[in-house]
Formats: sequence, C-alpha cells, structure tokens
Amino acid sequence: MSNKLKSRKGKKIKHARKKYDQVINSKFIANLFQQATQQHKLGNLKSAAALYRRILAEHPIHEDSLHLLGIIEAEFGNLDCALKFINKAIQQNPEFLPYYINRSLVYKRLNKLPEAIQDYHYIINKNPNAFDIYVHLGDALLVRQQVNEAIKAYQKAITINPNYVNAYNNLGNAYLDQEMYESALRNYQKALALQPDCVETSSNSGVAYCALGKSEDAINCYKHALQLNPNYVEAYSNMGLALVTLNRQSEAEQAYKQAIAIDPHFSDSYSHLGILYKDQGKVELAIQYFNMALSLKPHHPKFKFNLAISQLLLGDFLTGLENYESRFNLKELNTTTYQLSQPVWQGEDLAGKKLFIYVEQGLGDTIQYIRFLRLFNQYTNLEIFLEVQPELKDLLWLNTQDFGLTLHLVQRCLPNFDFDYHIAIMSLAYV
Repeated sequence: MSNKLKSRKGKKIKHARKKYDQVINSKFIANLFQQATQQHKLGNLKSAAALYRRILAEHPIHEDSLHLLGIIEAEFGNLDCALKFINKAIQQNPEFLPYYINRSLVYKRLNKLPEAIQDYHYIINKNPNAFDIYVHLGDALLVRQQVNEAIKAYQKAITINPNYVNAYNNLGNAYLDQEMYESALRNYQKALALQPDCVETSSNSGVAYCALGKSEDAINCYKHALQLNPNYVEAYSNMGLALVTLNRQSEAEQAYKQAIAIDPHFSDSYSHLGILYKDQGKVELAIQYFNMALSLKPHHPKFKFNLAISQLLLGDFLTGLENYESRFNLKELNTTTYQLSQPVWQGEDLAGKKLFIYVEQGLGDTIQYIRFLRLFNQYTNLEIFLEVQPELKDLLWLNTQDFGLTLHLVQRCLPNFDFDYHIAIMSLAYV
C-alpha cells in the first residue's frame, strides 16, 4: 500500500515538473521571439533570422517564426527557401490570410503566376473587400496576357476603394497594352489627381498622348516626370519618340543619348537611336546601335527585326533575311501563324512531297514573294498548296501557269488537307 502511494506521488511530481518546464520554455521562446521581431523591425535581418532559427530549433512548428523567417529569406533572394517556410506556417494555421498574401508575392517573384493567382482568389474569397489583392491579381493576369480579366480585377479594386492610386495607374497600363489610349489616359489622369507627384504615371500619360497624336501634350508630361525625377530614363527615351513625330530629330537624338548616359543598360534607347539613324539614311550607324541593344537583350524580337531591315537595306541578304524571321514574334505585324504538327520546311529535299505555303501580312508582300515559287520546279513530283488572299486568287492563278509546278490554290483557313512541310511565303527567300 505504501509503495502505491509513493508511486502516485512520484507521478504527480514528474507531471508538475513537466508543466513547469513547458512554462519556462514558453517564456524562453516568447523572449526570443520578442528579440527577433525587434531586430526585424530595425532592419537587422541576419540577426532576426538567427533568432527565428533558434526558436525553430526549440519549437519547429512555431508558425510566426516560420512565416517571418520566410519573409527574410525572400528579402535575401532565397525564394525556394522562403516558400518552404511560409508553406510550413500555412500548414500550422491554414486560416491566417497574411501567410497567403506573402506566399503569393514569393510565387510572383518565382514566376509561378498560376499559383500566385490561386492564392489571390483564395484571399479574395475569404475577404471580398481586399482591394489591394485585386490589384495584385490584375498584375499577374496582365503578365499572363489575360488583359480583359486584369481590367476587371482593377475595376473591382476601384469599386471597393475609389481612391486607390495603384488601381487607376495599373488599369491605365492595361488599357495601354490594349491600345485603348483614351481609356488609359483617363485612368492616368485620375491617378494623378490623387497623387500628382507620381513619376511613372506622368510618363505613361505621355505615352498615351503620343499614341493619340498629341505629341506636345506628351512632351509636357515627360518634362513633368523629369522635374519630379531628373534621372527617370524612360521619360527621356519616350520624349525622343514624341520629338521624332514633330520632326525634331536633333532634339530626339539628344534625348535618347541622355537616357543612355543615365542608364547605359537601357536597351530601348539604343534601338530608338538606331531607328532614327536608319530613317536618316545612316544605316551602318543604325546597325551599330541595334547590335548594342541586342547585346543587352539578345532575343528581343523588335531589336532583331529593325536590325534585319537595316541589313537588307545594305544588301546583306543572308543575315538580314535570317533576322527577319523574328517578325513572327512581333505583335505589331499582322502575320499569319498556325500551330501545325508538320515541320517547317528548311531546305529539305521535296521530291515526292507536299508543301503548304501560307501567306502573311499584306497583298503586296504576296505579289512580291510569289516569284520564288519558280525555284521549286527542281523537285520532281512535288505538290504545292498555296494559300492566297481571295483578292489575289485570279491574278496568281494566271501568273503561275508557266512555273512548271503542280500547284493548288487554297483559301485562307486552317488547312484540312495532308502535307509534309509548311512555310510562310516571306520565308522563302531566306531558305
């Protein structure tokens, strides 16, 4: 009997000691967390991170430490590590929206936009009045070229908070992307009414004015932006474009050079200078500047396209036509593009094959390039399916009779016939 009593007493003491240790440990962690957040607020991120890690060594599922350490890792650029910590915090508290907000920002920086958008929708579902999240959602949708959905998101943010500057500015950017310049300008003006000293909005207003043919108004916007920030390189570069429309080429040249002086890595200014020199007949100098632009952005289709035009002007046909292939990546050109499973013809033997040639751009381009079909008569038993614009069907039929080809003229549409290769008509010269 005495042994049983002793045993019970021992259990009570052991349980009390465990409870006491938990209280002490809780106070220890609370003290560490207070130190960590103080260091975090002071901007001492390395010290704060070390303290959060000490807490997690004692308490691996301390959700606030997981979350805040994730934020610091994101600040350090360790985005995958940041995501890991924030995900662990969400596992501990799936209902706490700030965790999702910061995770979505990490997803955005990782270019995982579908995941970011999913988080934005989750937050909005839980808090329909989160107007700033609608703007983040719009930004992500805009990057994914879902412009109409982005516009709706920005408009929703404005409905919730009519004084939210970012929503007006970003909505203006979306309209600018859609070439809806008056709508863009209207929203930029609303943003400037709320925040007159916004450099980006002033400069973007200039872009809209210039597109509407109001170059003087555009220049005034750029000058205002430069008064706010004399080193705002985009304003100098865009002002050059407006000056060109007013035939003030020497001033435009100086504006572009000023942009380059401020930021030697701003590729657009090199390209703009190249276009200016090309139009002045200084083609070799233009090529130098297009190459400088491409050295900064080697795969930029517009830079490569403008280089191609200059090379063709100088008679450098092989290189020029090769670079002219970049036109398919330009939304400014009305090119025909099909998603076809068959390979593009790149000069393979076509004997006994079927080739689909599709037209692109304007009627004049088709008329100019139709002469290259003569070169296909070197292949025996080749069948050519030539897509033509309806206006040119009779003309092309009459003028290709002596080409010595088995030629079928087909109307413009996704092909519903069998073929082995395909090519755009304006690529024939290069191949």
